[in-house]
Amino acid sequence: MQTDSDVDEAEITLEDNETEPSQNIDETTEVDSQENDESDSSPNEEKVVFSEAQQRVLDKQIGKKVGKLREVERDNQSLRQRLQDVEAQLNKPVDVEVPPMPDAFSMTDADYKEKVAQRDKAIAESTLQQANAKAAEAQEQNDRAKAIAKAQETANAKRIVYESRAADLGVTLPELQKAGQTLTDAGLHNEVAGYLLDADNGPLISQYLGQNPLELDNVLQKQNQSISDAIIYMHTEIRAKLQSLAKSNINQAPDPIDKPAVSGKQKKQGGPQGATFE
Repeated sequence: MQTDSDVDEAEITLEDNETEPSQNIDETTEVDSQENDESDSSPNEEKVVFSEAQQRVLDKQIGKKVGKLREVERDNQSLRQRLQDVEAQLNKPVDVEVPPMPDAFSMTDADYKEKVAQRDKAIAESTLQQANAKAAEAQEQNDRAKAIAKAQETANAKRIVYESRAADLGVTLPELQKAGQTLTDAGLHNEVAGYLLDADNGPLISQYLGQNPLELDNVLQKQNQSISDAIIYMHTEIRAKLQSLAKSNINQAPDPIDKPAVSGKQKKQGGPQGATFE
């Protein structure tokens, strides 16, 4: 037979059992949320490292895309120029012909006046046409001068960046100028030279080609096939050779000179002569 105290103890026990699961759920939820927060707040910072073979394949693919893009840009520029030439021909006005002065004795007065009026109109139209042509020619020259100035400004900006990049890579300005002159004299195409200006290691490639005539000849042979082939060759083969040379130079670097050990206590430096300290 249960007493009132037994019933009260059973109710208390049941209430305690009912509250514990909810507490456990809350604690579990807090732990899960903390774990999720920790996983979200600690992103994977590991870098993907490619093998030399994988890097060569990747460089070759990038070189192909760069070469193709430059060819497309050159073709688009050629097409735009041709389109502008065609539009100029279509928009070119037909020259107005000015009829000769009519003979007053071979026609009536009315016909004579009409012919003179037609001639005067043709003269006015021809004068206006010539004025418009001169204005259009002046505008074309102005646009051409602006385009040349803009291209020169862009080239100067690229040259400054190129020379700064060369200094960071350890290529001096005289070395860079000598290499550039060698490549220009050899007949390197402007599109290929443009790649050297934009590439991160372009100064090193220029220096390497200027010092290695056989490699420069290989680039020129590729250039004769297509601009894309020359750029791909430099972006893959030349870059790989430069990386190998850099690694060999690091391996052959002399050991650092050890600094002599300082023995004994250093002598304390006193204050200025004649100074007193209280």
